[in-house]
Amino acid sequence: MKENQQIVKEIEFVEYDENKMVAAVVSRWTKEAGTMLPKEPEEILFLLENSVSVVAWEYGRTPKPIGFGAVTFEWSDNWIELGAIVVGTSHREMGLGHAIVGKLIEAAKSKHPKANLFALCNEKSLKIFLDHGGEVITKPGILPDEVFGECINCPKFDQAKWQNKLCCDIPVKIK
Repeated sequence: MKENQQIVKEIEFVEYDENKMVAAVVSRWTKEAGTMLPKEPEEILFLLENSVSVVAWEYGRTPKPIGFGAVTFEWSDNWIELGAIVVGTSHREMGLGHAIVGKLIEAAKSKHPKANLFALCNEKSLKIFLDHGGEVITKPGILPDEVFGECINCPKFDQAKWQNKLCCDIPVKIK
């Protein structure tokens, strides 16, 4: 447990020259996950350089990224989406996703104090966001319609469509 706690303590805001390396690694993770929208390295690099992003690092001989999360979109009506939450396979089930989400919520609230924060959660991230005070959005029309425009690019889009759902993920508002 001590080792896991140490890993979780090593979360920092991204202010490194290693942005391109981080973008390539995180992009690969999003493509391998199969439970989220895959992101190209250029998209991750944009988030690193222009948005609120959190990277968890493992420090050894060479520091390496082990987890990531970001403010992925700023939508109409002051809705801010938190997303691209991903942890490297060798560091999963250690509480790292919880720590990344906690830091990301804190940073997003600091930068966007009057915004409505939300996340589109899959089965893995739902519990994490609920643990951080999130509430499932059950009423249609609360989120702007354009939020669901990206769903067509999701690997699970057909599955959601077969179930007569707009999106395979569960929208969660963060308090």
